[in-house]
Amino acid sequence: MKNILFASDLDNTLLFSYRHRRETDQCVEYLDGREQGFCTARSLELLALVREKVQFVPITTRSVAQYRRIAWPAACAPQYAVAANGGILLAGGEIDPEWYAQPKQAAAPWRGELLEVQDR
Repeated sequence: MKNILFASDLDNTLLFSYRHRRETDQCVEYLDGREQGFCTARSLELLALVREKVQFVPITTRSVAQYRRIAWPAACAPQYAVAANGGILLAGGEIDPEWYAQPKQAAAPWRGELLEVQDR
């Protein structure tokens, strides 16, 4: 097991939109069949090296569906990712049910008050 964690934001950190694409960048995301997200060749080289030594965990505001659009090169593919502003942990691409349940359990004693605030 790797004892060091490297967590990184995705959008505008490791991934860039087609609007910022440079000739040597590699497409890692498609949306409706069109190239959408790119990584620099150097970023992918470094991610492959990082992944050999430490646990790489992308952290993103993206929804699970948005995150799953990313087609990581095999040498860079993370085992875990945190999506939806920390609300969802993906382990092997699947939602971890224990992680997902924790915020609901923590908020359970105040559910009534939270619903009142939501209805305002």
